[in-house]
Parts: sequence; structure tokens; C-alpha cells
Amino acid sequence: MGHPSPLYGVSLGAYVVALLAGLDEGVQSVVAGIPVVDIPKLFHEHSPLHIRARSIEHRILGGVAEDVFRVVSPLELPPGDAVEHRAIFAGYGDRLALPEQAEALWEHWGRPPISWYRGNHVGYLWSRQVARFLLASLSQSRVKTIEAVPRSGSELPRVPPGAH
Repeated sequence: MGHPSPLYGVSLGAYVVALLAGLDEGVQSVVAGIPVVDIPKLFHEHSPLHIRARSIEHRILGGVAEDVFRVVSPLELPPGDAVEHRAIFAGYGDRLALPEQAEALWEHWGRPPISWYRGNHVGYLWSRQVARFLLASLSQSRVKTIEAVPRSGSELPRVPPGAH
């Protein structure tokens, strides 16, 4: 990346930023929202028994397939030395990126600040709690382009046009 930068990602974007935090020495902070970090486990949890059995039979899951995945797993890479701040938010009712995914990343990252909201995979969009947590996390990253916390839960902080 070339210069210290904060990273923020949601769902599969959280997977990407968690992975980059372990690969790129220019990352100063990372916020992972409703993270997916163990794709084989998530596939296993969401698949019906007959699909899981066929996946193992055809080597899509288990054994060698999971060994291959470890190469690109955020849970196998420690966050880099330059990562000064890590934070996570996740929903108790998330049935897509299961809460266990966020817990695994939280443990792997040394139990950084985490915010649990009552909601599903997209419930963070309406959560004032998450908006406050995100603003606090990004402000620790010296990101100055975020406006004040919204008064209602239906609005999220906005990045002003042209801000990077």
C-alpha cells in the first residue's frame, strides 16, 4: 500500500481486510464488520447433510481442501506489527456470517474491542450502537472525514464527497 492506512470491511470485505492486516505492513488499523473468516466452516454450517457428504467425497471440503484454504485464511496470519488498532462488530442474530466467525477472529486478534448488536447480517445498517462504535474505531485510526453520529438509527455516518 505504500503508506499507513486504516482498513474497514464488512462481511466478505471483512475477510479481505483481515487478510490484508496480516499481509501488508502498511496497515495501521483494521475494523472488521460482521466478518466471514473461515469459509470452509461456514460452507459446512450452511450446507445440508447430503451436500456436505458430497463435498467431502469430491474433496471440496475436508482434508486437502481445508489445508489449501489455510494459505489464504485470516485466522492463519497474525495481524502485522504495524497494526495499532483492531476492532470488530457483529450481530447476535446473524445467520449468514455466524457469530462464531466473529468470535474466532476476536480470539485470533487477541480480543480487541468488539461490539455485538441485536440483529441479523444487515442489521448493522440501522444500529446507532454500531455507528458509534465504528466512529470511535475510525477516529482512533486518525480518519477525520466522518461526520457526527446520526440522531436516528436510520442514518449512518457519511463520508463527504471527494474525501478519501
